[in-house]
Amino acid sequence: LRARARLSGGELLPLALSLNLMADRLMRLEQAEIYSQRLNQALAELSVAIERYRLGGPLIIPISCNDFPELNHLVFTMGLKEGVGTPPGS
Repeated sequence: LRARARLSGGELLPLALSLNLMADRLMRLEQAEIYSQRLNQALAELSVAIERYRLGGPLIIPISCNDFPELNHLVFTMGLKEGVGTPPGS
């Protein structure tokens, strides 16, 4: 998908532009799919960690959550984790 049609003019220019646009959209779709898979994995691992915590175990935030600040903020907002720079017990 990294290949691009290069034409400076002529009858095939509209086709080349359309193919390039389609290739760009397919690349963005692939990137979104990879992001979605990583987010789903992080959510599944976080769910297991929270279940374990609710059953009396230690809360260990999965490393996969580090790539998603939204998940860290969610855990903090739920009161399950101290904020960055917040001393324990304050």
